[in-house]
Amino acid sequence: MIRKRAWDVMRSEYPSVGSEQTLEEAAAAIRNFRETRPDMDAAAVFDGENYQGLIGAFTILKALEKSALTDSLRLSVGPEDFEATFRDECHQCLKASVASAVDKKIPVLPPGEPLFLVMDAMLKADRPYAAIMEGGKLHGLVLACDVLKELQIDAKESG
Repeated sequence: MIRKRAWDVMRSEYPSVGSEQTLEEAAAAIRNFRETRPDMDAAAVFDGENYQGLIGAFTILKALEKSALTDSLRLSVGPEDFEATFRDECHQCLKASVASAVDKKIPVLPPGEPLFLVMDAMLKADRPYAAIMEGGKLHGLVLACDVLKELQIDAKESG
């Protein structure tokens, strides 16, 4: 059985962005961080010093979907003009603030939380991340792939 706690697997290094920054800036922060940590596809969002939630690559794509991939856009411009219009719509959407798309439903847990409860919180929230906080300060993130790694290690050790 896994006896590890959130602090044992949390990542204390992660990209971060301000809630007033643009989605384009958030995407760049994630992309730049992935150069050294290719499995990290989200950034912590702060309003000043206050943690607000996470913005992930998929969250940004969902924001683009709402404005740039609508059926009305496809039907209004026709196939020959769609690519240029789509590009322009994406460019406009990426100017939106991070605050407009931040995911605030990320589970927040204390550093000493048993890993199986971290996993349970992530599953209940249907989110691939958990924020590890104490005293109002973000200490790190736990990703689903981190939990899975620990489950695999535990299975090898017990089997």
